[in-house]
Amino acid sequence: MNCLKKRHTLSRHASLRNLFQVLVIPILVTVMAGSSAYALSRSDDAREYSIVDVNHLAPLFRQAIIEQAPWDEEEMEVTGVRIFPKKVKIPEGRLEIDISTLNTRNFLGKITGTIKIKIDGILQKRVRIAGRVEIFRPVVCVSCSLPKGHVLSEEDLQLTRHPLSKIRGRFFQTFDKVTGLELKRSVRAGQILHDQLLTPPIMVHRGDRVTIMAQSPCMTVSTPGEARQNGAYGAFIRVRNVTTQREVFAKVLNSNTVIVNF
Repeated sequence: MNCLKKRHTLSRHASLRNLFQVLVIPILVTVMAGSSAYALSRSDDAREYSIVDVNHLAPLFRQAIIEQAPWDEEEMEVTGVRIFPKKVKIPEGRLEIDISTLNTRNFLGKITGTIKIKIDGILQKRVRIAGRVEIFRPVVCVSCSLPKGHVLSEEDLQLTRHPLSKIRGRFFQTFDKVTGLELKRSVRAGQILHDQLLTPPIMVHRGDRVTIMAQSPCMTVSTPGEARQNGAYGAFIRVRNVTTQREVFAKVLNSNTVIVNF
């Protein structure tokens, strides 16, 4: 009797195990197969297409500018690079990027260009790219605040690196170009010196007694005179001949001499 019960129990367990194999295992296989198929599909999509954005193209754009610009690489800074459209979807293959076309006149300020993206030699997309080029140079600045009329010496000056696009007027890069010149107005410490701020200092003032020198290829004659105008070195001013009371135009040579030609 016990043997019959035991056989009956074993038979039921076997039937349940068979039923589990028939019903449950196919379901699991189907689910797993579906997951594999989905993963494979996504993997295929990632493998077949790639995304190109500004992070890929900006370094190539900068390098193209550096190679074509007349500036030294150490002086240049390329910023604000953008592309249009912002992202490009391309198929996989041998990638070629052509950035040979840059629209600029002097490689300073805003620069635009066209990028051709090719895969296996076939053009896939044209992308517009833009950025800004800044050139930094050491320029002469004042080291401290100075008043109007101050005559510059080397102790007043320093060299500071500045972007050229933000400098107005003609700037200077060596001290000898500005030493001895006079400030037309007061300046603050660190201010860039440009030609509109400077003038040669007054060497002869109105009323000063000067020597008038008249020169020709054969002779030189001098006579006392009186300056009728202020004048810097090289300036032409009115001078009165004290002996004859006639006025002539003469060129300032130094603080007590002017020259006329005859």
